[in-house]
Amino acid sequence: MKSKNDLNDLPLLREQRIPQGMITLLENKDVIDNTFLDGIGNMQSLEKEIFRLTETYNGQDEILERVFHMVQIWGGMTGRHFYVRQNYHRDNFIEQYRRIAEMCRTIHDSSLESQRRLFDCLMHNRIRYVGVSFMTKHTRFWLVSSCGGDVLPIYDKFQARRVMGLEQSSWKTLIPYWERMKDIAKIERKSLLLLEREMANDSL
Repeated sequence: MKSKNDLNDLPLLREQRIPQGMITLLENKDVIDNTFLDGIGNMQSLEKEIFRLTETYNGQDEILERVFHMVQIWGGMTGRHFYVRQNYHRDNFIEQYRRIAEMCRTIHDSSLESQRRLFDCLMHNRIRYVGVSFMTKHTRFWLVSSCGGDVLPIYDKFQARRVMGLEQSSWKTLIPYWERMKDIAKIERKSLLLLEREMANDSL
């Protein structure tokens, strides 16, 4: 990991309850069993476990699948669309997700060149029913192991409204959003990871 201090100094999410509705949905669809989150009691411990898994990943499908479901749970009930709008099977996403994860691990900064590389990867490996909001949640976790605090932030509807003055996030405005966030982080002298978290807590 580029800098563990970036995680140690990260404020807790204001909302610490894990979305129980997501867990129930995934259990009912036999995507996970009732031991999937054993030892994980709140959002902080879930987040730490996702960071641990992305840091130690070494090509294992089991870790890819586990991280994918954990991020979908972490992201909240909107993550249900991936599971309810199609019959779930690992083949629905695993190869695309592998390419995205491996691309993230080759990126070491938030430069415009890095943004374009990641964006091209995302466009060529679209996962059905995972839009820009949730996909940037996934890439945010995968990027921390190589970028530390200089991580390309999540782009959801709250960030679209606050940062871009738009009603919704979109793929079309993703790179302009990342560039705008870099400008704000520079002005406020904060890491992108810290800025994103503070904004997320303000929206709760």
